Amino acid sequence: MLTKVMKPWRQLQVASLVLGMALSTSWAQAQQLMRWQTEQGARVVFIESRNQPMLDVRVDFDAGYWRDSPQKAGVSALTLSLLQAGTTQYSEQVLAEKLADQGARLSSSIETERAGLQLRTLSSEPQRTAALTLFRNILSNPSFPTAAVEREKKRTIEGLKQAETDAASVADRLLTTAIYPTHPYGYDALTSVTTVAGVRRADILAFWQQHYQAAKATVTLVGDISQQEAKGIAQQLTQTLPRVATQQTTPNRVPTVATQQLIKRPHPSSQVHIMLGMPLLQRHDPDYYPLLVGNYILGGGGFDSRLMRVLRDQHGLTYGVSSYMSPLREAGPFVIQLATQKKNADQANALIDQVLAQFMQQGPTDEELAQAKNHLIGGFPLRLDNNRKLLDYAAVIGFYGLPDDFLSAYTQRIAAVSREQIQQAFGRRVASQQWQRVMVGVEPQ
Repeated sequence: MLTKVMKPWRQLQVASLVLGMALSTSWAQAQQLMRWQTEQGARVVFIESRNQPMLDVRVDFDAGYWRDSPQKAGVSALTLSLLQAGTTQYSEQVLAEKLADQGARLSSSIETERAGLQLRTLSSEPQRTAALTLFRNILSNPSFPTAAVEREKKRTIEGLKQAETDAASVADRLLTTAIYPTHPYGYDALTSVTTVAGVRRADILAFWQQHYQAAKATVTLVGDISQQEAKGIAQQLTQTLPRVATQQTTPNRVPTVATQQLIKRPHPSSQVHIMLGMPLLQRHDPDYYPLLVGNYILGGGGFDSRLMRVLRDQHGLTYGVSSYMSPLREAGPFVIQLATQKKNADQANALIDQVLAQFMQQGPTDEELAQAKNHLIGGFPLRLDNNRKLLDYAAVIGFYGLPDDFLSAYTQRIAAVSREQIQQAFGRRVASQQWQRVMVGVEPQ
């Protein structure tokens, strides 16, 4: 019987996989994720972390872009930005000064489904209490001053006009509309000078009252406090939020796109920006891990990806080509994107189709799968190496109701993915006729 000798590069990959899984296991042992609901119905996720005297708090609401309407597209983002523009007690300037006095930082973020504010403060008294009191005031008592509303509308309109000069931004908007022509996930792409100009202060106030309620909130806390203290903070932050009787709604299923579209748009850009997309991945998708690993191999792994090797290394058509998947409650987008010289656009499109077809038919090679697992598992601990990163992951777990072991079991689930699972998932889920394709920067016909 012949003895199998493992190649040195393979030994390094195996060692990295083992180390990544070991670090993930040690994280699970060191960090305990705790969950509960406040009296007002807000979901709470807490991780105690005593490695530094800091507290990070994030409050998310089901108030992302999908909550807009085609006529008022942009109201969700305006509402979030104006939360920091003053309260019934403090002006915008006074709020900023008081937060600075406590050494606290406040930021905001909005996505397709969620929107919220994040506070970083010292965990010691009295700084923590003072900062959290201000945070509660901002969430529960915004004043939405008319002058600030007009300022933010003007700033948003200027941003929209600037985005029209960027071919990549134009392509992204066109693709989003093509993927979600009738679904609320496409509302963000409908934001225009006209829709923003039509938003009034009353619209912003009504949006806040309807969507910034405790029952629609997720409070995430990571830091140097006890669980009992976390319970008090979560209760404090949500008990004075709006309480308007509105029915909880969730996104409808994304309709299947029956035919492929090719949308071409002239643009003075020096290159053609090509984007392909389709609705695909859900947060609780049974194919989540095979699709995730497969996407890394196909186009999500930077210079390691197959698309990069073929289009950049072998044919020199682009500086970079990538793919990504954005999981949502319903089917989130799967997108491939690149920029190339105008004379190379048709060749680039043909090669993308060729790579996709081969990947769906044959799946990844053993070497590609080993490289993907090595990166995803070996690099995973770096995604959790500080409280802010941990806060982001914990917030996703809370908002989407992911299992408690989502982080601790992540590396084991990645390691268990096989070539056959990837090939089957892509072959079953990625239908070629559903691709929507956008080319911005083509020569006028």
